[in-house]
Amino acid sequence: MTSLPKTTPKVLICVAELFNTQEFYGVVKVLRDNGVEIDVVSGQTYIQDQGSDDQIKLKITYDTLDLSTVAQKYDGVICVGGASKPSRAMWKNKKIRTIVKEMNAHGKLCAGICAFATASIADAMNGKKVAIYPNTRAMDWCKMHGAILTGKPLESDQNVVTSASEQYATQWGELIVKKLKELKK
Repeated sequence: MTSLPKTTPKVLICVAELFNTQEFYGVVKVLRDNGVEIDVVSGQTYIQDQGSDDQIKLKITYDTLDLSTVAQKYDGVICVGGASKPSRAMWKNKKIRTIVKEMNAHGKLCAGICAFATASIADAMNGKKVAIYPNTRAMDWCKMHGAILTGKPLESDQNVVTSASEQYATQWGELIVKKLKELKK
């Protein structure tokens, strides 16, 4: 485990309404194990694990989140996808894009996993190395925003941390913790 600075980092996790279990719980476990505070936000009040009927009620939705204070309140944004249609909706969501632009402008962590959740942080990718699941539309969107696609399973470049798939969720979480530590210096 990477030990973090004395001030506890706090991140905002943007999640698809029908989320990927391994991506979400994999990174959440690593973050919690390392003392990172987490707020989860989505477009709906309830989100659902794509592998079950279990629903989680959220305290924050995009409609209730104060976008003007997000960069002051959080040390980073993490985007987690899931089922195809809800994940595709993330990458062009104006509120997610506003959050990512704000975080990037303040040099804060921007992280994404798989295809469309990674594409949802495209506004932070200009000139940075990016790992992404090989989906043509998501890859083209990232390249259009200046991303350097490496074909690797994981990348950490400046304030951007990306993973190509759910099988690397734990390692992605560890890279996120390491990056939070670097950015908090």
